[in-house]
Amino acid sequence: MKKITKAEQERIESSPIAEKIDYFLKEAVANKYTITVRNDESVLSFYENTGLPCIPFWPHASFTKEIIESEWKDCYPTAIRLSSFISHWLPGMEKDGVQIALYAKPNEEIVLMNPGDLRKKLEFLKLPSCCQKTQNSKINLFGGME
Repeated sequence: MKKITKAEQERIESSPIAEKIDYFLKEAVANKYTITVRNDESVLSFYENTGLPCIPFWPHASFTKEIIESEWKDCYPTAIRLSSFISHWLPGMEKDGVQIALYAKPNEEIVLMNPGDLRKKLEFLKLPSCCQKTQNSKINLFGGME
Protein backbone atom coordinates (compact mmCIF):
# COMPACT_ATOMS: atom_id res chain seq x y z
CA MET A 1 0.00 0.00 0.00
CA LYS A 2 1.15 3.48 -0.85
CA LYS A 3 2.16 5.73 2.04
CA ILE A 4 1.77 9.49 2.16
CA THR A 5 3.41 12.05 4.38
CA LYS A 6 1.65 13.42 7.44
CA ALA A 7 1.79 16.90 5.89
CA GLU A 8 0.10 15.67 2.70
CA GLN A 9 -2.58 13.89 4.72
CA GLU A 10 -3.26 17.01 6.81
CA ARG A 11 -3.46 19.11 3.64
CA ILE A 12 -6.04 16.75 2.13
CA GLU A 13 -8.07 16.52 5.33
CA SER A 14 -8.31 20.31 5.55
CA SER A 15 -9.21 20.74 1.87
CA PRO A 16 -12.68 21.67 0.57
CA ILE A 17 -15.01 18.74 -0.15
CA ALA A 18 -14.56 18.91 -3.93
CA GLU A 19 -10.78 18.62 -3.57
CA LYS A 20 -11.15 15.67 -1.18
CA ILE A 21 -13.35 13.88 -3.69
CA ASP A 22 -10.94 14.60 -6.56
CA TYR A 23 -8.00 13.32 -4.50
CA PHE A 24 -9.90 10.14 -3.56
CA LEU A 25 -10.84 9.48 -7.19
CA LYS A 26 -7.34 10.09 -8.58
CA GLU A 27 -5.67 7.96 -5.91
CA ALA A 28 -8.16 5.10 -6.30
CA VAL A 29 -7.57 5.00 -10.06
CA ALA A 30 -3.79 5.42 -9.79
CA ASN A 31 -3.37 2.82 -7.04
CA LYS A 32 -6.12 0.49 -8.30
CA TYR A 33 -7.59 0.11 -4.79
CA THR A 34 -9.48 1.90 -2.05
CA ILE A 35 -9.33 1.42 1.71
CA THR A 36 -12.05 0.56 4.20
CA VAL A 37 -11.90 -0.86 7.72
CA ARG A 38 -13.03 -4.20 9.02
CA ASN A 39 -12.86 -6.40 12.07
CA ASP A 40 -12.59 -10.18 12.09
CA GLU A 41 -16.26 -10.54 11.20
CA SER A 42 -17.06 -7.94 8.55
CA VAL A 43 -16.49 -4.54 6.99
CA LEU A 44 -17.51 -1.75 9.30
CA SER A 45 -20.71 0.17 8.63
CA PHE A 46 -22.47 2.84 10.63
CA TYR A 47 -25.45 5.18 10.51
CA GLU A 48 -24.83 8.81 9.64
CA ASN A 49 -26.63 11.51 11.69
CA THR A 50 -29.51 11.57 9.20
CA GLY A 51 -30.04 7.83 9.68
CA LEU A 52 -28.44 6.78 6.40
CA PRO A 53 -26.40 3.56 6.52
CA CYS A 54 -22.79 4.18 5.41
CA ILE A 55 -19.57 2.33 4.74
CA PRO A 56 -16.40 4.39 5.11
CA PHE A 57 -13.65 4.57 2.48
CA TRP A 58 -10.32 6.39 2.28
CA PRO A 59 -7.62 6.77 -0.38
CA HIS A 60 -4.83 5.46 1.92
CA ALA A 61 -4.62 3.37 5.09
CA SER A 62 -2.95 6.20 7.03
CA PHE A 63 -6.25 8.12 6.97
CA THR A 64 -7.86 5.37 9.10
CA LYS A 65 -5.43 5.57 12.02
CA GLU A 66 -7.23 8.18 14.12
CA ILE A 67 -10.68 6.63 13.85
CA ILE A 68 -9.39 3.13 14.57
CA GLU A 69 -7.52 4.31 17.66
CA SER A 70 -10.44 6.33 19.01
CA GLU A 71 -13.62 4.49 18.04
CA TRP A 72 -13.05 1.21 16.20
CA LYS A 73 -10.24 -0.38 18.20
CA ASP A 74 -11.03 -3.91 16.97
CA CYS A 75 -10.76 -2.85 13.30
CA TYR A 76 -7.94 -2.63 10.82
CA PRO A 77 -7.59 -1.13 7.33
CA THR A 78 -8.12 -3.38 4.35
CA ALA A 79 -7.68 -2.70 0.63
CA ILE A 80 -10.39 -3.41 -1.93
CA ARG A 81 -9.33 -3.84 -5.53
CA LEU A 82 -10.78 -1.03 -7.63
CA SER A 83 -12.21 -3.46 -10.19
CA SER A 84 -14.17 -5.25 -7.44
CA PHE A 85 -15.18 -1.95 -5.85
CA ILE A 86 -16.67 -0.72 -9.15
CA SER A 87 -18.25 -3.98 -10.34
CA HIS A 88 -19.54 -5.45 -7.04
CA TRP A 89 -19.36 -3.12 -4.05
CA LEU A 90 -20.85 0.05 -5.52
CA PRO A 91 -23.80 -1.61 -7.31
CA GLY A 92 -24.57 -3.64 -4.16
CA MET A 93 -24.39 -0.58 -1.94
CA GLU A 94 -26.63 1.36 -4.30
CA LYS A 95 -29.17 -1.49 -4.37
CA ASP A 96 -29.16 -1.66 -0.55
CA GLY A 97 -29.38 2.12 -0.05
CA VAL A 98 -25.97 2.33 1.63
CA GLN A 99 -24.00 5.57 1.21
CA ILE A 100 -20.26 6.07 0.75
CA ALA A 101 -18.66 7.92 3.68
CA LEU A 102 -15.34 9.34 2.49
CA TYR A 103 -12.74 10.42 5.05
CA ALA A 104 -14.72 9.38 8.15
CA LYS A 105 -13.01 10.85 11.20
CA PRO A 106 -14.19 11.31 14.80
CA ASN A 107 -16.14 14.52 15.42
CA GLU A 108 -15.59 15.84 11.91
CA GLU A 109 -17.74 16.23 8.83
CA ILE A 110 -17.68 13.28 6.48
CA VAL A 111 -18.17 13.40 2.73
CA LEU A 112 -21.27 11.42 1.78
CA MET A 113 -21.62 10.15 -1.77
CA ASN A 114 -24.17 8.09 -3.61
CA PRO A 115 -22.55 4.83 -4.78
CA GLY A 116 -23.96 5.21 -8.31
CA ASP A 117 -22.46 8.69 -8.66
CA LEU A 118 -19.08 7.48 -7.39
CA ARG A 119 -19.17 4.54 -9.79
CA LYS A 120 -19.79 6.83 -12.78
CA LYS A 121 -16.91 9.11 -11.77
CA LEU A 122 -14.51 6.18 -11.32
CA GLU A 123 -15.52 4.54 -14.60
CA PHE A 124 -14.99 7.85 -16.43
CA LEU A 125 -11.53 8.30 -14.91
CA LYS A 126 -10.55 4.77 -15.90
CA LEU A 127 -11.21 5.54 -19.59
CA PRO A 128 -8.14 6.21 -21.72
CA SER A 129 -7.57 9.96 -21.88
CA CYS A 130 -8.37 9.97 -25.61
CA CYS A 131 -11.93 8.91 -24.77
CA GLN A 132 -12.66 11.32 -21.92
CA LYS A 133 -14.94 14.22 -22.63
CA THR A 134 -13.42 17.45 -21.46
CA GLN A 135 -15.10 20.73 -20.65
CA ASN A 136 -14.02 22.32 -23.94
CA SER A 137 -14.58 19.42 -26.29
CA LYS A 138 -17.22 16.98 -27.48
CA ILE A 139 -16.90 13.33 -28.30
CA ASN A 140 -17.48 12.56 -31.96
CA LEU A 141 -18.45 8.90 -32.07
CA PHE A 142 -17.06 8.57 -35.58
CA GLY A 143 -13.78 10.37 -35.21
CA GLY A 144 -12.61 10.97 -31.64
CA MET A 145 -12.61 14.36 -29.94
CA GLU A 146 -13.77 17.58 -31.60
